[in-house]
Amino acid sequence: MVDIVTLFDKQDDVSKFAEIDRRLTPDERMKLHTFFEGTYKTTTIAKSFMGLSAGLTMAWIAKRKRKVSPLYAMVGGVGISAFVFSYMTPTIYQRKLRELENQYGKDSKIYKMIEVTPHPADYAYYWKNYFQDSIIDKNIRVGGVGVTWEAIRESKN
Repeated sequence: MVDIVTLFDKQDDVSKFAEIDRRLTPDERMKLHTFFEGTYKTTTIAKSFMGLSAGLTMAWIAKRKRKVSPLYAMVGGVGISAFVFSYMTPTIYQRKLRELENQYGKDSKIYKMIEVTPHPADYAYYWKNYFQDSIIDKNIRVGGVGVTWEAIRESKN
């Protein structure tokens, strides 16, 4: 499990996040949870499908051409999967962000919260859980009581 506080690079980033986070209503937190959950599920399904497709394609190519070894098929499948994974996550995230922008606008707290959220696409699963848990327990807040920048830096080491 990732401690999401360690995703922040600077104290200023934590402060910006905490400022907007404090003003969110439970309804807005639920919408953020839904956004990150949708991003996570869509990227997981797309990556699984593309990874399977890449693996099957390479196996099919290896079977068709006698000069291609099965090792080539496995390495090619892994290589294609890695490329597809690094391409798919930002692409899907940007599409979801545009949908959110069209729905709520750039001036909404929801959109502003996502702008200051570190690594929103790569860590969508953890942000989904954070916003869900913060609805249930009001003490769960980044930059809350007892969270100091020194503690964040120490946890990174």
